[in-house]
Amino acid sequence: MNPRWLIPAVALLGTVLGLGAAWQLTPRGPSDPSSQLVDATVLFGRERPLPEFSLVDHHGKAFTNNEMADRWTLLFFGYTHCPDVCPTTMIDVNAMLAEVRDANVKERLRVTFVSVDPKRDTTERLAQYVPFFNKDFVGVTGADAELAKFAGAFNAFYEIGEPDANGGYLVDHTSRMLLVDPRGRYTAVFGDKPKPKVMAHDLETIIRSYSG
Repeated sequence: MNPRWLIPAVALLGTVLGLGAAWQLTPRGPSDPSSQLVDATVLFGRERPLPEFSLVDHHGKAFTNNEMADRWTLLFFGYTHCPDVCPTTMIDVNAMLAEVRDANVKERLRVTFVSVDPKRDTTERLAQYVPFFNKDFVGVTGADAELAKFAGAFNAFYEIGEPDANGGYLVDHTSRMLLVDPRGRYTAVFGDKPKPKVMAHDLETIIRSYSG
């Protein structure tokens, strides 16, 4: 494969494993929700502010740090030609929203699909693909350098595969759901393929415990 942008998967794994160890060693205060979570790992006290970025959403509008202000953002890095993980994850996330019972939590949450295949995933294609799963989901793309910077803030990775005889290709990519808080900080990561009810429980727990 010829990687265009690669942020090693080892970094993501190390982050998740390191956080797991930290939770075992660090006393948990009353506002720390981690003891109540089933699947998610929270960066309690170690939230990561995102760098300034400039992307574009599937409506053709600018998508910057301001778009994440005053709301919770649930992110997924994927691409529209993805044969399996991406569509099944979007279906599961839509099912998860139906499991969220707290209307305030649901209103403050936005799901954002970040394409790691800007060559094929134009705003027009994202506009056809992303709302298919939920009309309120937002698709985002951008220039290679901006996407790499944005992905790097989450230790996410993606790698463009070799094209086949017809010019098609696959993209290897991080498949975890990532959570950004209303102050634009990377706050939590979910495990692989969490069940909708479990994710809904963990999201409500995190958002209700949030103190800013």
